Amino acid sequence: MTEGKDRSSRQYLSFLDVRRAHFHAPATREVYVQLPPEDASPGMVGRLNMSMYGTRDAALNWESKYTAVMKKCGFEQG
Repeated sequence: MTEGKDRSSRQYLSFLDVRRAHFHAPATREVYVQLPPEDASPGMVGRLNMSMYGTRDAALNWESKYTAVMKKCGFEQG
């Protein structure tokens, strides 16, 4: 803590629970998925614009977006 600052003016966030958090981050690489039979046309696939739970980088994408937003709000990473 910096000397001269009042400790009571600092706020700490120790836990945040967001439902379906992995769906709220943009995809950072091209990921293609097979479409369900009722939506598929021959030779068609879907490209994800947002992260999808289960992809290997979903948690990292969410963490990066979340960290950037919190820093913009004045929080410090510790």
